[in-house]
Amino acid sequence: MKKEKPYHSIRKPNFIGGKNAFQKFLSDNLVYPKEAHENKVEGTAFVKCEISDKGRVLKAESIHKLGFGIDEEAERLCLLMKFENTTERGLKIKHIRTIRIPFLLPKEATVQINYQTTESKDKKNSFNYTIKF
Repeated sequence: MKKEKPYHSIRKPNFIGGKNAFQKFLSDNLVYPKEAHENKVEGTAFVKCEISDKGRVLKAESIHKLGFGIDEEAERLCLLMKFENTTERGLKIKHIRTIRIPFLLPKEATVQINYQTTESKDKKNSFNYTIKF
């Protein structure tokens, strides 16, 4: 006699390649919205996605609105994602999953400047500067 699995044991679709591939996907495809960058808006976008049995995202809808173009970018990213096939016991199952996409402002590059002054011997009040990056 075959033992039936309870409903909660149905396998949920995972991003193809796992967590590392998901992070790489975000870093390669995320375009920080110009309006959010100008207003220095950061946060995590929560997107509710409907995933087909073939692993394609059919619908994406932002749950908590952050504004400044972040929600639209998060939805666009979700529609590009691919998940594993989720055929379970011969049934084609659609899944609804909430995906978190962090939006962090890029770190501004800092330049360290070292300079040195030397007094010129031919003129009393003049200095020479050497700047090294």
